[in-house]
Amino acid sequence: MSHGADTIIFSLSGLMFRSELVAQSVFSRSWLVALALLLPSSLALAAHPADQLLPWLTKGYVSSPNLKELQQRFDDSALGELVQDEAMKPFVEDMKRQIKERLSRAGVKLGIQLEDLQGIASGEVAIAAIQPNPVDKNSHAQVLMVDVTGNDAKLKELLATIEEHQTGKGAKKSTRNSQGVEMTLFVFPQRPDQTTADYAVYFIKENQLVVSDHLGVADDIAARFGNVGNQSLSWMPAYRYIMKHEAELAGSVTPQVKWYIEPFGFAEVSRAMNGGRKKRGTDMLKILAGQGFTAVQGIGGYVFLKTADEELLHRTFIYAPPVARAKDSPIKDKYDLATRMLNFPNNDQLQPQDWVPIHVANYLSFNWKMQDAFKYCGSLVDAIAGEKGVFDEVILSLHKDPNGPQIDIRKGLVQELKERATFITDYRMPIDTKSERWLVAIEVNDAAVVAETVKKAFENDPSAKRRIIADHVIWEIIQEEDLHDAPTLTVEGPGFVATEEEPIVEEESKPVLPNSAITVAKGHLIVSSHVDFVEILLKKPASEGNLSELEDFQRVKANLERLGAGDDSFRYFAKTDESYRPTYELIRQGKMPEAETLLAKLLNVIMAPPEEGDVRSQQIDGSKLPDYEAVRKYFGPTGMYVRSVDDGWEVIGSLLKSGELSKEK
Repeated sequence: MSHGADTIIFSLSGLMFRSELVAQSVFSRSWLVALALLLPSSLALAAHPADQLLPWLTKGYVSSPNLKELQQRFDDSALGELVQDEAMKPFVEDMKRQIKERLSRAGVKLGIQLEDLQGIASGEVAIAAIQPNPVDKNSHAQVLMVDVTGNDAKLKELLATIEEHQTGKGAKKSTRNSQGVEMTLFVFPQRPDQTTADYAVYFIKENQLVVSDHLGVADDIAARFGNVGNQSLSWMPAYRYIMKHEAELAGSVTPQVKWYIEPFGFAEVSRAMNGGRKKRGTDMLKILAGQGFTAVQGIGGYVFLKTADEELLHRTFIYAPPVARAKDSPIKDKYDLATRMLNFPNNDQLQPQDWVPIHVANYLSFNWKMQDAFKYCGSLVDAIAGEKGVFDEVILSLHKDPNGPQIDIRKGLVQELKERATFITDYRMPIDTKSERWLVAIEVNDAAVVAETVKKAFENDPSAKRRIIADHVIWEIIQEEDLHDAPTLTVEGPGFVATEEEPIVEEESKPVLPNSAITVAKGHLIVSSHVDFVEILLKKPASEGNLSELEDFQRVKANLERLGAGDDSFRYFAKTDESYRPTYELIRQGKMPEAETLLAKLLNVIMAPPEEGDVRSQQIDGSKLPDYEAVRKYFGPTGMYVRSVDDGWEVIGSLLKSGELSKEK
């Protein structure tokens, strides 16, 4: 078995996180476990598709329809070449060990190791997270389904190994009959901290191995064999819409992975699987649901490895149809309350501006109805504060309080905002925990009006230092607190928190934008994490060129346009050989937990023991990584576009082979 099967999680999930910002919650524990099961197999006649057997209460699902093809395509890709590079061997072996430990901790109660599954899967392998009782936010179940057609002997051998393993740990084996299906049940010794014992159940029906940690779910699936598709996942409107949309785009091409989540339900299930909500304070899931964000009914898509043009291609659809209203309803808005903020117009004006430096690692530009967003965010702010009217009071205080800056936010700032924003990042050498720099620039109508508002906001602020750079006034805000110590609205699980009532605990007020720099220049309101990043932008000579002139940018642009990019609401580009470097070097230094990069935070979530909560110690032995220059050739440019459509948003992105690796071929 190649190293690719055991390390695809680390490589693929990291790349997908960077190139698919809208769908970042997908790379959750279920995604991790599912991809870990990608082992060589032989294709045979398929059993029933898993989505026609899984119950309609399935909240998260990931599937590989052909593991052998996935394995081969991964091995042939730049990602596969990376993990097979001799320089990566010590690190790969250590990752294999940690993945096995992680699977064990994640609740794979049958004690199945990766190598145990080799040879039994002849078709689809799928894993799902289910909420058996939607009224009970603590109810949860996991299901593993494997098409084992034609592999009876190897399956029998594996099940015997499982029995020996579990009874050796003290589990009690029994059998039960449900829906005419014989099931095998293992009940595990009850721990002192448990009110009920854990158990695992499995059965084989029509060439499908079904494993679950919930008897009711196992019974439900067994019953569905007699009425395939009825009240199943495939029966759900959001799932049907997304998969139909993706299938039409794919045509006759089969994806290597397909996935789906129902965001709010999946958040609840994921949290329940991890012991319920442990932190007190603002319950963002409850607030978002109350503000109408349940309009986002489903997110899912297809992933393709090693196509004719891409190392990786992903297509995602975010399904959020307009709120159904009566014909005579006076409300004409597409969504309700704060969800009306989600208005991202399409146009063809998202190419890099002249001032975007050629050296940036990440570039994201998007259109947003910002003036409307400001108007509609009031109810969300009030809900977070727990008191109606707080938003308006704050705005009024900023304007009328004699001890405040006396600025009219609406007239002096909001009404001057246009609809385009741009986000860029780079990093400083040598690499440390604060090397990654970011900058946000928002187009404005009257720069002088906005500059005056910014001046009034900071001229009497003792933490703001006025600086002049390239004839522009820069307000540098310097705080003692580090960025990672600033307060955040904690979002637990794979993207959300749970919905049960919790008492709110007041937290110490800390600066919102510590160590930042703010200015108005180039027709934009600019906010950055580092004043020297703003200086680079302001002093950039015209002869230097900008990002759009970069060869890799042009390659990605041409690829995205071939995939359908044109009039879009978001456009993203990254030089992954640059954007990954800060995280890579911090892993080598053993400082990943303190890192402030997005990828570092993702890896913390994946590798942290769930019982620890926030990461306090590094889980990856970075000392085994080779020098970055030895592997950077494997990281090619990536890009993505998002298009707003009537029923949500299309997200399409790709990863290309690096120029250096292409030349070697």
